[in-house]
Amino acid sequence: HPGSETRKPKDGNIIYASLLSIGARQAILDRDGRLCVKCGSDENLEVDHIRPTYMDGSNDPDNLQTLCRTCHRQKTSEDARKAQYNAELAGRIREGKRMTSGFPRFRFVLIILVLAIVVIGGLAL
Repeated sequence: HPGSETRKPKDGNIIYASLLSIGARQAILDRDGRLCVKCGSDENLEVDHIRPTYMDGSNDPDNLQTLCRTCHRQKTSEDARKAQYNAELAGRIREGKRMTSGFPRFRFVLIILVLAIVVIGGLAL
């Protein structure tokens, strides 16, 4: 990951820490009024990549925002879920498989059920 350093904590998860200068971090904090742009908190502020570096996000100021630690952890978790889904989708596309969920199957069964009710109701008239 260009512009990042890799750290591996004791639990084995890899952390990519951006190599932003202190000045760049301070500039983003100042630009955002030293408040979390999501919840407005002024405590435990961190600079976040809107598009993560592992998803080709840059250190450009337009890709950086101020978040409190709680919002940053939440967003990082959401980003990881999206990246995992995208990786699974790409793998399935390469293998020629579709991503399926229970909803399309449920919708199909619901349509058949409604059609059966309409047909049976029409026969009763």
